[in-house]
Amino acid sequence: MASSFVRALGLSMISFLGISMIFPGGSCCSICGKHEDITRDVCIIGGGSSGTYAAVRLRDKGKSVVVIEQDETLGGHTDTLIDPRTKKAINFGVAIFDDLDITREYFTRLGIKYKDTFFGNDPGVKLYANFQTGKIVDHKTSNMSAALTSYAMQAMKYPELEKGFIFSDPVPEDLVIPFSKFVEKYDIGDALEIIYTYCQGYGDLLERLTVYVLKTFDLAVLNDLKNGFLNPASGNNNEIYDKAMEIIGSDVLFKSRVEDAERRKDGVKLTVKTPSGRKTIHAKKLIISIPPTLHNLRPFGLDENEKSIFGQFKTTGYYTSLVRVPGLPKFDSMTNYNPDTPYNLPKLPDIYWITPTIIPDVYDVKYGSPRALREEDVKKDIIRKLRPFQDASAKDAEFVAWSSHTPFGATVSRKAIESGFYKKLYSLQGRHNTYWTGSAFHAHNSGLLWEYTKNLVDTLGI
Repeated sequence: MASSFVRALGLSMISFLGISMIFPGGSCCSICGKHEDITRDVCIIGGGSSGTYAAVRLRDKGKSVVVIEQDETLGGHTDTLIDPRTKKAINFGVAIFDDLDITREYFTRLGIKYKDTFFGNDPGVKLYANFQTGKIVDHKTSNMSAALTSYAMQAMKYPELEKGFIFSDPVPEDLVIPFSKFVEKYDIGDALEIIYTYCQGYGDLLERLTVYVLKTFDLAVLNDLKNGFLNPASGNNNEIYDKAMEIIGSDVLFKSRVEDAERRKDGVKLTVKTPSGRKTIHAKKLIISIPPTLHNLRPFGLDENEKSIFGQFKTTGYYTSLVRVPGLPKFDSMTNYNPDTPYNLPKLPDIYWITPTIIPDVYDVKYGSPRALREEDVKKDIIRKLRPFQDASAKDAEFVAWSSHTPFGATVSRKAIESGFYKKLYSLQGRHNTYWTGSAFHAHNSGLLWEYTKNLVDTLGI
């Protein structure tokens, strides 16, 4: 679900910093105060990438919808801040989109002009830093061409992964070995830096099963590295949700949570707590797009089969922020480099990397952890880790914007995959008039999720 900047920073802090945050459509909608009982064809839980796409597509099909979103905005992992001086957007969440047919179709539907974006072709001044010691490290990037070619040759063996967690039976061995063994087997170590960059948020990537890496650094990404990604021509990724709000804004309940749900053969009934009081929602179908953790799904009255499936997911902590850090050296990127670990990857929890923004002394900082951490602990660690790289006389770092993408990277064990976990997961579609979408069902990739959600919506039968 969308990140809550006002709650994270406080209105006074935003005003003090002179920063404009994006809140499309205000903090609540027209149906909040007008209806105690709301009847719709479909109720959608979560206004992130998948949930918003589902709502737009359903409206285009002539269906009525209501979206339940716990925060003040749509957008999920799309985090955007506007520079008050230049009025330009800083995207510190979702940065780029795969150049897929579905991406172009969706942008066109929303009336968004788009452009090609090339990522990493001109890295500029790259610094490598050991955040454990607070020292800059002398490192030269390897030629990764041969390693990327080897990786691509293996990825091309599994085109079905572009549609979901679809495997042959038995599951190919290479998909369920730790990624470290896959790297060694196919000699792709020289490409680890760029692969790791795209796979931020998955904790210890070398211990992650290879299938999860192939579904993140996938065939579409490999193509985009050569031919370009897509972005709104405005440079503002939140434009997607501004435009979506023009279509579905009157049917979104912001700052709202499901308290209770009855999922029956004749439809669903939900009790929802909103800023203006409790609402009862009646719908023919329910689409759930939030991370399917047992905690998140508690209000929905899961049956034992659902509990046994969703209870197997393990997730990580992933955090993005904009931090004012005076007194840093000049660079275009500062990457965490640990000379004492395999392939020099950082030992998490730690900072992944830092990149400057268009605002002087304000940096985009990414932080990862194998498990969820308290916000205050992450912030303290970031400030502590940045201090050694600042001038001695510089003030301590301070946060301008903050967004937690936790829980992130839902994965299961090798044993679960080989026992048919994903077939069991997909078999839940339609049970109790409930349908599921989101990254746990496919990938942390907006384009692939839009395609998956498009196909899902077209199977609702209403």
